[in-house]
Amino acid sequence: MSVRIFAPAKINLTLKIARPRADGYHPLESVVAFADEGDID
Repeated sequence: MSVRIFAPAKINLTLKIARPRADGYHPLESVVAFADEGDID
């Protein structure tokens, strides 16, 4: 049996990385769009 799944391409329109928090992780803000093109697996 075979399963085929379409994974649309993601395009990052903006990406803002802020200063690290106390736990060492950086907060992120992003705006993305998904394209009609992508991969089929």
